[in-house]
Amino acid sequence: MEKENMKKTSADRERRKKLTNAILMAFVCIMMMSGATYAWFTMSNTAKVTSMKLNVASEGSLYIGTTSHEASSMSTSEKKWTDASVATTLYPCSSNDGKTMYKPVYSAEDTVSSLKKIESGDVDKELYYLEKDFYLYMDDGGAGKVYNICLVQNDSENAGSYFESAGGTATPLPDYCVRMSFEVDSAVVAVYEPNCNGSNIGLQGKDYAKTNITEPANYAAYVSKHQQDGDEFISSTTTDADKALVDGNSDKLFTITGGAEPKKVTIRIWFEGMDNDCQNEINLKDIEGQIKFIADKTIS
Repeated sequence: MEKENMKKTSADRERRKKLTNAILMAFVCIMMMSGATYAWFTMSNTAKVTSMKLNVASEGSLYIGTTSHEASSMSTSEKKWTDASVATTLYPCSSNDGKTMYKPVYSAEDTVSSLKKIESGDVDKELYYLEKDFYLYMDDGGAGKVYNICLVQNDSENAGSYFESAGGTATPLPDYCVRMSFEVDSAVVAVYEPNCNGSNIGLQGKDYAKTNITEPANYAAYVSKHQQDGDEFISSTTTDADKALVDGNSDKLFTITGGAEPKKVTIRIWFEGMDNDCQNEINLKDIEGQIKFIADKTIS
């Protein structure tokens, strides 16, 4: 009887030991998962870029304007982003659709406790993203045809669309975590990610917004607006009618009718906080870039 009690006590002790180890392992796994979830914001809560130069231009018979949307006042020359002066400090934020922006809210432990929606009336909105309206007009001599509007690929002379860090090649670079969205007719038609394959630690391809907020339903539709190392755009699986006529340009952003009222395009630019390239090391870096539109193809 005594031997049986001793065996029972030993077995109970072994079970308790295994249970304790299992609980400890589960706790460690939870802590590791939590660490991974909040790692970016923990190490990058001071990431910011203090200077940015940006030009927006058009090509061919496509004309562009800024403060005015009268066709007679437009040109194909570069338009400096006049609001860039507010980017004396631009902190990271996140977006799942290129329209609604979220900024991190930090806990006492210096980790993200939540993401807060940035409202249009927030006084510090311009510290997180830039927003500006541009107007495009297609002069086709009165033919009134419909054209696909695309982004022009870059070349060795930086004549197309690109983002790059000014005066530096060390990683991480701020241009790896740049995101830009294009809103037309109250809907975001594309999220542009330059240099999507330029880093081994950042997000690539269409993974422009790995956030803990709901991903957009048309997530895959953005893939053709990702640029490979500041050069050609990644081809998408859209129909031939949407593909660029010039190989290397982006697929269709939207359409425009020749001779019609100028098309309003709202552009937003931010540094994607959920991209691993957006680290403290990009603090005080400068970037410069250009967006160039083209009426790439006549579709009707």
